Amino acid sequence: MGGAASSRPSTAEPADESNTETREEAVQRVLSLHKKGKDHHTQQQFLRQSLSKAKLAVRLQQRRASMSPSPSRGTMNASQDKTDNTDKVQQEESREDRMTDMFHVVKEKSKKKKKKKKDKDKKDSHKKDGHKKDKKDKKDKKDKKDKKDHKKHKHKKSKKKKNAWPSDIPRKGVTIRFLQQLLGRVKPNMNSTQVCQDIVKTDTDAAKVPYTAMLDKEKRVDYHGNNFVGTATHFVSYCREEPFDQLVSALDVFVNLSGSNPGTVFFWIDLFSLDQHTILDTITQKWLQESLPSAIGYVVCQVLLVVFVCCCCLFVGCLVAWLLGCLVAWLLGCLVAWLLGCLV
Repeated sequence: MGGAASSRPSTAEPADESNTETREEAVQRVLSLHKKGKDHHTQQQFLRQSLSKAKLAVRLQQRRASMSPSPSRGTMNASQDKTDNTDKVQQEESREDRMTDMFHVVKEKSKKKKKKKKDKDKKDSHKKDGHKKDKKDKKDKKDKKDKKDHKKHKHKKSKKKKNAWPSDIPRKGVTIRFLQQLLGRVKPNMNSTQVCQDIVKTDTDAAKVPYTAMLDKEKRVDYHGNNFVGTATHFVSYCREEPFDQLVSALDVFVNLSGSNPGTVFFWIDLFSLDQHTILDTITQKWLQESLPSAIGYVVCQVLLVVFVCCCCLFVGCLVAWLLGCLVAWLLGCLVAWLLGCLV
């Protein structure tokens, strides 16, 4: 009995130490699993329960180890304790395996949920992007349509403007090269009126037509083969009493500065575009019938307006002067009365 009692501690203590070590490792594993499974509520509850059970088991084993076994039991009790400890270790290992399996299952479920959420977010973003693209495409189509409508409206306006030229006035013009060629026949310091009398009227005296019509009939061209006459692109307003060579030099400078082709720029000048044999008669008749009465009416209206304004200003001035005189007289009367009162 004494030998059996002395040999039991040597056999039981290492087993207890190994059991405590394995249980502590199990606790650490449960803690690590607990830290990893914080994202899911069910997983947290499961880990907390397993942790509490493991702690209880460790405490029970510690209490059993602290209690010394009775010597009367003998070696049979020691072998039973060993078998019980091995069974418990196997149960705990199987429980840990179940816990790890459950943890992996929960983790996979959370991954699947996250993946589904990402896919849903992607679909929603694609839908939003598609909706934005549709809106942008609609806006671009609307802008293109508005631009087309604006261009059509502008084109119609330009057509109206182009058709705004009077039908009874010819629209033919001459090029700068024709004017430069005509300068060879113009004397120095010769004004436009003299050019009309000496050159234009003499050249068109037989046909009684505008100078441009005569050039167009004769098909006169410059040294590059361009016609002298074409549809006017620029209207020229000038003074007939000024020298004709200054007019030609000014138009030449304009063509050179604009960078245009001299053969395609046609100037509408009344000296060449209108019939100089009948223009004065038609202008005089139209002026007497239409322009003169309107001009007289305009002048009369302006004179009456000036007279009315002057009368209003005179009336207002007289009224203001009268009011100021009354005010000054009243003030002087009050002052004199006050002085007399003081003296008395």
